[in-house]
Amino acid sequence: MTNQPEVGGARVGSQVSLWQLNLLRMGYLVIGGGLAVVKWPLLFNHGPWGLKEGTVECMLVAMSVVALMGLRYPSACFPSC
Repeated sequence: MTNQPEVGGARVGSQVSLWQLNLLRMGYLVIGGGLAVVKWPLLFNHGPWGLKEGTVECMLVAMSVVALMGLRYPSACFPSC
């Protein structure tokens, strides 16, 4: 156990440097942008899907949305940051 105070479940004293935040943003942009370009058109223009195909497509579209949200809030997914 550390003696650092916690606010909202996150340690107060820990910080992430600017280059690490920008590296996270770049990764989120690559993942979110790539999935948006490839998978979003398939979501709106598709034929009938089976359960497996529909689940995979919707999960990948949701993952792209979450990754694009990471551009604005890059360290929200890491409680230790």
